[in-house]
Amino acid sequence: MDKKTFFSTSGGLVVGICIGFLASPLSPSKNASTVSPVTPEPPKKVLEKIVYKECPQDSADTPLPAPSLSANLATPLMSNHEGEIRVTWNEVPHATRYRLQVLDTEGNVIKTYTTSRSTVYLKELPYDEGRPFTPYSVVLSTINRKSEEGALSPRYEVRVLPLKNLTAPTINEISIEN
Repeated sequence: MDKKTFFSTSGGLVVGICIGFLASPLSPSKNASTVSPVTPEPPKKVLEKIVYKECPQDSADTPLPAPSLSANLATPLMSNHEGEIRVTWNEVPHATRYRLQVLDTEGNVIKTYTTSRSTVYLKELPYDEGRPFTPYSVVLSTINRKSEEGALSPRYEVRVLPLKNLTAPTINEISIEN
C-alpha cells in the first residue's frame, strides 16, 4: 500500500471509513401521557477530516548504499609480511551487517566475510609463487535489518605479497672471555 488514509470521527477514534449521521432523538413532552416526536434536524455528517499522507518509509528497511573504503587506506591494498590485509570502510547508517567478498582476477568469489563491524582482516589468501604479487579484488555491500543486501561497492584492488619468513639468528655456542 503506497498511501494510508486516516479518518477521524468527532470522538477522536481513528477508523477506516466513517460516515455517520446524527438525528435528534425523540423527546417526551411534559405530559407523560402523550409523547410527541421532535422535528428532526437534517442529518449532520460526523466525519471531520480525511487526510491522505504518503507513508514514510523507514530508511532502515530500504536497501542501503554501498560502504566506501576509509579515506586513509591507499589502494591497491597490500598484504603485510604475514600475508594479512586490513580492510576498513566507512559505516553506513542503518546497516546491521556488512558483506565483503574477495574475488579472483576472473571475478570468482574466493572468500566471503559477513560482519557487524567496519573492519575485516583478510587472511590466508592463496599466493602465486611465480609472480611478484597475487592480485585480488574486494567488493563491499551493506545488509539492512530485513537481511536485504544493498548496492555493491566498486571493486578495490588487493595484492597479496610473498610471505617473508624472517627468523632471528640462532646461537650455537656461547663463550665467555675474561
